[in-house]
Amino acid sequence: MICRTFTCALLVASLWACLLAPRADGTKTKSPDGSGQGFDASVVQAGETAFNRHCTSCHDAQKSLQATKNLAGWRTTVRRMAGKPDAEIPGNVHESIATYLASRNQSASGETAANGGKEAGAAAADAGSPFSFWGTFSPWWRGGGGNAVQDPGFFPGLWIGGTWQGDGPVSARATACTTCHNEAKLDLVEAAVRFDITKYLRSRGCTRPSQSEPEADVAIDAGRFIVPFGAFYQQANPGVYRTVSMPLIYNMGERVFATSLSAGPLGFPVLPMPYADTGANLSLGLPIAENANATFDAYLVNGLQGSSNGVDFVLTRQQYYGNNRPAGGGRVTIGGQHLRLGASVTGGSFNTSAASPTNQVLNYLIFGADATFRWKDRLRVQFEYAQRNSGRVGTVPANIFTERVGGLYLEGELLVSRHWNMSLLARYDSQSTQSLLPPPGSTLTTGSFTVQRFTYGVNWTLPGGSLLMVNEEHWFLPHSLGSVDILGVRWAVTF
Repeated sequence: MICRTFTCALLVASLWACLLAPRADGTKTKSPDGSGQGFDASVVQAGETAFNRHCTSCHDAQKSLQATKNLAGWRTTVRRMAGKPDAEIPGNVHESIATYLASRNQSASGETAANGGKEAGAAAADAGSPFSFWGTFSPWWRGGGGNAVQDPGFFPGLWIGGTWQGDGPVSARATACTTCHNEAKLDLVEAAVRFDITKYLRSRGCTRPSQSEPEADVAIDAGRFIVPFGAFYQQANPGVYRTVSMPLIYNMGERVFATSLSAGPLGFPVLPMPYADTGANLSLGLPIAENANATFDAYLVNGLQGSSNGVDFVLTRQQYYGNNRPAGGGRVTIGGQHLRLGASVTGGSFNTSAASPTNQVLNYLIFGADATFRWKDRLRVQFEYAQRNSGRVGTVPANIFTERVGGLYLEGELLVSRHWNMSLLARYDSQSTQSLLPPPGSTLTTGSFTVQRFTYGVNWTLPGGSLLMVNEEHWFLPHSLGSVDILGVRWAVTF
């Protein structure tokens, strides 16, 4: 109870401070020549290179290039994004990236800061409030197939968050979102403090032997955070979505429920995204070549919740501290600007307060591998496989057996028109369940089945940086349930 109270207090305090803090985004300064064309060309070029290398791995380049901010606003944004746990944006490129982005959307009146950040107002802009506030509004609509869609119709998805980033090694962040099944309720996604060990050692005079060599990044996050599992955890915020719904293995509230087909629920995913948990995470970024690096994450968290019916993700999201046996896990990636490979694993116990033979302590193990290929902002291909092995108690006899849920997705997106900011997207994903019992509440007569889906659609980046997604989903349901076609539309804007 004390931990939950502290976490909620941290969220409220962070968001309140962000609301009261002066916004650096609102500061505007004139370019030296009054025309808005006074940016240093070499700085802009360096910023474009750094942006394509460090910022497009989890962000849509076209959305960022369409957003309208002045240099001070972009400084604040780049600094906030660089402070995220999964960011790989060195401090020496922050200014050039901000300058490049500001040079892309100068106003007609010339109200931009210019000259590569050398203007007289630069110091004042950088000395603004350490607090920043952001939000993502991502409403969507899904329909078709009778009432086969889980949570059909319109849903006003909303994420709000705040960050505090001082000059020292300590920073804090807090994020909340509307729940997947109730738009009137906010769930706590993050309320964490980050200690940058590399920055602390540098402030104490500890430097690398050669200044020309890249530096390792080491940090610790403590509190509630999105657990680093799989490649998609970096895309859990709907402001980074490229499809209307998430891949099946990570999809919790946007599935085919199959109620119109008298089948009931078709089981839980491998792991719902975002998977937020409470604990601590140690992260390490290690350069291995001029344009490549490796990242390592190791964490201890509260772990998943459940009962004799198996893992319960709804209970997991509702009870932040209900597991008395910590779970552990890790993630490792290696790659560069174009290709990155990753592997993840996590495991622990649930139903730990049970006492009777039919409610024994149960274990789970989740593992996966992923690969992401990008060619500038023209082409993106992403593949991921994940599997969950978790305990469940049978009926007669009341023995423990292992339930296996696994699946994959292969997704590709191609920019077909830079003038219209339009891209085409296609995805195949599947999920298989192997269990001695059907999912709880299901009328299926077996616990072993497979669901497959083909998704194709169009994405438009609109003026101002928002994204419109239109998808057609063709579902292949298990056994004799046939197929279902679902139409989905999502609009995402980050402010």
